[in-house]
Amino acid sequence: MSILLKFLSAYTRTGLRGSYRLTRALSSRLSSLQDVMVDADGGPVFIDLRIATARGLLANPRSQSGEAEVMRRFINEGDVVFDIGAHFGVYSVLMSSIVGDRGHVFAFEPNPQMLPSIQKTVGLRPNIDLFECGLSDSEGELVLYVPEDASMASFSNWTEGIGGNVHTEKCRLMT
Repeated sequence: MSILLKFLSAYTRTGLRGSYRLTRALSSRLSSLQDVMVDADGGPVFIDLRIATARGLLANPRSQSGEAEVMRRFINEGDVVFDIGAHFGVYSVLMSSIVGDRGHVFAFEPNPQMLPSIQKTVGLRPNIDLFECGLSDSEGELVLYVPEDASMASFSNWTEGIGGNVHTEKCRLMT
């Protein structure tokens, strides 16, 4: 991890004002901050610090401890599991480590802004297949609403301006 990443991670963990703004500003200008590997629960995950939830992962990549405990309780070695709305692949990687070589993870992510990161993440895991689409009860296309904070993307425009300007992407659906 570079000195800049160590600084940003430590600064974000302090909770001091401005840490998220600084990280967002730097990541919009430095491509090295758009492809950062963090050691999440289960293994490495690639994140893009321009996306708000990535900044939290930089500060604390193992912060989903409650969810991780539930997964460890209900998922077993050799299971086949699904990560629907896989985002960066944090849960995909955790589930991959739980199911092991005899199991498999099917990850689904329709948001084009998330794909470069999750493609690199799942590329390290032979037991994860990534599907670049949304899931529905019917096949076709649907509009994906993507606010400035891409982590808030949805098939419904629910943000009411909270996440900044919203643009749309056509998204392939599969059943």
